[in-house]
Amino acid sequence: MEVTAGGEQHVSWSNLSDVVGCGLFINCFVRLSRSYYGSVACLNRDFNSLVRSGEIYRLRRKNGVAEHWIYLSCSALEWVAYDPYRARWIQVPRMPPDECFMCSDKESLAVGTELLVFAMTDMVFRYTILTNSWTRADPMDSPWCLFGSTSVGGKAYVAGGTDSSGRVLSSAEMYDSNTHTWTTLASMNMARKMCSGVFMDGKFYVIDGVTNNNKVLTCGEEYDLNRLSWRVIENMSGDSTLECSVFLRSLQLSTMSFMLLITVRMV
Repeated sequence: MEVTAGGEQHVSWSNLSDVVGCGLFINCFVRLSRSYYGSVACLNRDFNSLVRSGEIYRLRRKNGVAEHWIYLSCSALEWVAYDPYRARWIQVPRMPPDECFMCSDKESLAVGTELLVFAMTDMVFRYTILTNSWTRADPMDSPWCLFGSTSVGGKAYVAGGTDSSGRVLSSAEMYDSNTHTWTTLASMNMARKMCSGVFMDGKFYVIDGVTNNNKVLTCGEEYDLNRLSWRVIENMSGDSTLECSVFLRSLQLSTMSFMLLITVRMV
């Protein structure tokens, strides 16, 4: 509390949480658009720690607060983000240059407060909104691409795809953004690539795709996180397939959803 020469009292930003109550202030803070988090973090050390540590995003996830942003890449190393709250595009820091990475096939997914970009060269780069920077991340057990993926909370799930020799895979893995570690899951019943992934009702679904000899699949598979096993679901799609040239995925984070689509073609 600040007192002016005329005896008037003013609440300063540094002790605002003490005046209104820490719990009430944080309850308001988690509902504030993350567009303003950079400014709020500059007000005092407590606010800065709340944002930079990622605690504010864990509280948002706990309270069911989501915000929808778009992250788009039009070249190998450059990304932009669209903030719909302020209707503006934001330049994301340029990825570290690497010739092998630039020339390799790529995949991407978002989970927690991170954006992961994979290359078939066994390289993974991780962007975090906490520091607005890129770092090298631990790769999956084996380099692969054209997989189906989805995320929920701080975990991401990937399945299917193809390895560097072109072999279609039934492999599946889980990524924990809190520990930055990969865990191998049970393999699917059928190998598939160019498939889609979605998480619903506590289960991971992999849909469509093609298998060996480019045979189109109309079945899907369901991974039960409790039983740790896969179940085939027949006739999940019709004869038409959705062929997507995508560099990005549609996914939800604790703070936002990334809807990252380049081209979609019905065949």
